[in-house]
Amino acid sequence: MKFQSNPQSYCFYVSFTPSEARAFNAQWPGAGIPKRNAWFQFEKRNGDLVDLHPCLCAPKFDGDECALNALSQTACKFGLEALRVEQLGLRKGKLPTECPRSGELSANQILAIFYPSP
Repeated sequence: MKFQSNPQSYCFYVSFTPSEARAFNAQWPGAGIPKRNAWFQFEKRNGDLVDLHPCLCAPKFDGDECALNALSQTACKFGLEALRVEQLGLRKGKLPTECPRSGELSANQILAIFYPSP
């Protein structure tokens, strides 16, 4: 996954590649995540999902919505951590070399987050 942010913007983007989509689909049979470059957009303040690539929206997306949610939650977690590192570097007046601005997340790091029923 790749993190992109503009310090003046209220949001950040996390994108994934076709090979990352294939790896996710292999871990989650029936996920149906499109094997193409796509992205999620999140609000910096609280991590809320703001927008997503059109191929991940109905009617084009006909895969497992739970799998899509898990992928978006993984992307958000990745992006918030990258944002935290980036903001730490900006406060110190420089961007740290370990900042995952264009970091990679391997397929075995993709996780699912489930919320308990109320």
